[in-house]
Amino acid sequence: MQELTVQVDGHVVRLQPGESATIGRGRDCDITIVDVDVSRRHAQVSAQGGGW
Repeated sequence: MQELTVQVDGHVVRLQPGESATIGRGRDCDITIVDVDVSRRHAQVSAQGGGW
């Protein structure tokens, strides 16, 4: 399985299989998106079953 690359506002985060990340506008999130349409804890991504 390949890494997952997430790009937000010019910042790139690369996740390897076995890693996970929380996405949202909260300060405790691994990937922060400052947008009123994004929840404080909007999503979590992780590798499972051969995909992300």
